[in-house]
Amino acid sequence: MKRIVVDSSASLYQLDGVDFAAVPLKIVTDEREYLDDGTLDAVEMATTLRTYKGKTSTSCPNVADWLAAYEGAEQIFVATITGTLSGSYNAALLAAEEYKETHPCFCSGQPVRRAGAASAGRASAGSRPDRDGV
Repeated sequence: MKRIVVDSSASLYQLDGVDFAAVPLKIVTDEREYLDDGTLDAVEMATTLRTYKGKTSTSCPNVADWLAAYEGAEQIFVATITGTLSGSYNAALLAAEEYKETHPCFCSGQPVRRAGAASAGRASAGSRPDRDGV
């Protein structure tokens, strides 16, 4: 089965008629974690963060998040925010490598296809458009 997987920088959370998964980026405070999963109330979050005095940060999806999105797929096309802005790209690649090791049918041909936000082309999981010019 072919699947499209994106991180939430795509602002696309579902795609009718397509095997699709969106992996959320996160906004983190000492008190709460906001998941950009399509149900996030951005107005409420912004209102809260305007008056919040503690530490805030962002977090990319981790390898486990990507693996969960890949589960059950035989071919995957992944689109992430560019690797120069987030670790999401690298986590997606690491998850693809791990997925290949545990899913033998996934390894035939070039089942992983991905494009970073700065790339318009398609490439295998092992190439880096931002460095390899693919």
